Amino acid sequence: MTREARWEFQSLDPETGEAPDDPRTGFLPPNNGTTGQGYVTFSVRLKKNVPSLARIDAKASIYFDKNEPIDTPPIFNTIDSLSPSSNISVISDVMKAGKLVVDIDTQDEGSGVQSVDMFYQISEGNEPLQDQSLLPLLSGITGDTAFLPLPPGKTYALLALAVDHVGNRQPMDWNRAITVDFTLPKPSCERLNNCSGHGNCSVLNLCVCEDGFYEINCSLDFPLRFETPVIDSMYSDTNEDMRTQLYLSAFIPDIENSSYNENFKLKLYIDEVPQEFTFNKGNKSANRVILEREDFGDIWMTPKKDFSGLIRLNITAEATTPRETKIASSQIEIKIKAVADIPFLNVSVPCHH
Repeated sequence: MTREARWEFQSLDPETGEAPDDPRTGFLPPNNGTTGQGYVTFSVRLKKNVPSLARIDAKASIYFDKNEPIDTPPIFNTIDSLSPSSNISVISDVMKAGKLVVDIDTQDEGSGVQSVDMFYQISEGNEPLQDQSLLPLLSGITGDTAFLPLPPGKTYALLALAVDHVGNRQPMDWNRAITVDFTLPKPSCERLNNCSGHGNCSVLNLCVCEDGFYEINCSLDFPLRFETPVIDSMYSDTNEDMRTQLYLSAFIPDIENSSYNENFKLKLYIDEVPQEFTFNKGNKSANRVILEREDFGDIWMTPKKDFSGLIRLNITAEATTPRETKIASSQIEIKIKAVADIPFLNVSVPCHH
């Protein structure tokens, strides 16, 4: 065994089968940095009992015709014949929140761990694990932690198998499997006054308040923080001595309509209302009309008799709680067109005796 491999390349004229006469015709064009480069590939079988992490060195020499050899840089390959290893452990704090997450610890002395595959079994009592009962759960895990998409309320056996970068796979070892009792403790919100009777206790031991109740223990019937109200209005022009329909409303983003009460109010104010103008809803005081939430929607406005021209109404939405007030304003313009009155003819007939 010489432990050498040789390749000989010759250029042949396809017409004659002989070496070409033209020196510009050859096996490899001149090496100018972009062309004139080639390579060979080969594989060798290892000797028996070669230990893992053994180094296999190789080098090559290139001969062009009868020129001096060109030595290539030496290369080497490292033998990796050992399987990787992995261990998993459950993150308890996360499991209490209803999620099954495991820490993954891997080791490999050679090429390094490429990924981990996860298998599971629904454990029944103390029955031992069996190959045919294991089901694949996740494959190709590359992180240090993994979320396992398994529902709570059961006991699981979990087994991880690592694969390294050259394809060595960790052998199945049923004794490495861990058993996880994935049952959730009954939620308790006693420290939150049991949500003050206005909410439900979640698996995180936090209150989920009913509509209209707020704070961490659902003890308030108004929010501590809320957005500025939004005014919604529609209107049109009208003619003299004719009433016109308006649509006036307001809302607070992310607040349900059922949330308003004595401690959480939303009103609309119509200001700069001309004298003798009337509305079919709300309470009028001087040149202001106050609309409660039940008054929101379609509203009829009746102008003063014989009035024509442009009126401007200032609309203000006001949201209030015992701790905060937020206001939004807008303006609407309504044109009331003059209409010629129908002439009235009064004829007097003289009386003759």
